[in-house]
Amino acid sequence: MAGNPMNLGGKPLSEVYQQLTKTGIPDHDAAIIVSSWIFENLGRSNRTFSYRTAFPGLRPECVAKFARTFTHDDWVDGESVVQAEQSVGEDGFNTRFHRIEADLDGLAADVAEAFTCLAEMRRDIRLLLDELRMEINRINSDVFECCNRGGGGGESPRRVEYIDYGGEYVTTTKILDKTVNVFRTERGLTLLPAIEHVLIDPANDPRVVNAGTLGRFVEERDVRGRFPQKFTKDDLVHEFGNEVTNDGRTLEEVVDILPDGTEFGSVEDLLGDVAAREAAAIRTSGAGTAAIANALGLEAGGAETVAEAPVERFNAIPREGRAALAAAGIDTVGKLAEAGPDEITAALREGGVEASAGDVGAWRASANTLRLTGIGLR
Repeated sequence: MAGNPMNLGGKPLSEVYQQLTKTGIPDHDAAIIVSSWIFENLGRSNRTFSYRTAFPGLRPECVAKFARTFTHDDWVDGESVVQAEQSVGEDGFNTRFHRIEADLDGLAADVAEAFTCLAEMRRDIRLLLDELRMEINRINSDVFECCNRGGGGGESPRRVEYIDYGGEYVTTTKILDKTVNVFRTERGLTLLPAIEHVLIDPANDPRVVNAGTLGRFVEERDVRGRFPQKFTKDDLVHEFGNEVTNDGRTLEEVVDILPDGTEFGSVEDLLGDVAAREAAAIRTSGAGTAAIANALGLEAGGAETVAEAPVERFNAIPREGRAALAAAGIDTVGKLAEAGPDEITAALREGGVEASAGDVGAWRASANTLRLTGIGLR
């Protein structure tokens, strides 16, 4: 990041922290003083907002391609000859029906492409809305000049450098009853206020959904039966890549996060790899991590990490399903992620809840993604 380091009273924050500790103030209290100042003043500088997620106004593949080819010439009672095969002056039933088939296939292809485009657009809009939410919650830096400038030609308010949500996410914690995200940057640890005004349902996070989509597909299309031993991403895409998943995307798009040529010892390894990569994307972005922690009840007491979060807060599963799992001892997100499909199905059946193999696969994969994020309040 360009610009000068943040200062407090004309001195770098690290130097202020050292001077506070030298006066006898405990390390913990000195950290609270400095971080509280960061929290109250963070983001008060002019900036220009631009989207990180690309959202083109037009995609060439997302247009209708269907053109009707079949035209019916009316028959006349008592005059028209009805026949199966084509002859001079008459196409016959077979040719006519094949043209209708071709038209239906063309319509089906256009409808499938439309659903794929809608799913991709929904995912991109979700990301764009997350960016807008983040910017709106930091809008004070845009209106600072008009709302906080002192009147009468007095001294201009102090500016601090704008800090982006860069660096590596470390954890989410509480300082002075305010939730902050901790990032490891080139300058060391940086505290940023967590966005708490809009709670995210973890089950709807695109990265959690992606793992769940794969988990459902694996169970519904018998991927285990096709790949009982070692296989690669290329093998998977060759076999199933063009098949459409429940959210309208192809399987090739769902596993796009995997590098080409990646090898797997089993289908469980495939699910684990995708969950780990999606979890890393959530963890390193930092966006929404505090909201996920809040939505899963980490601040309500007891649970310190997402893995320990009560399964009752995992809204991807219907309420009666969550109750049945909790009664069977699968009472946390971590236990759900580690349980086998048969164990989960048996627990649901014991509680009088019916669920398809696809549902169970989606819930396991989504829970595993959340578990692997390592999000917690420490």
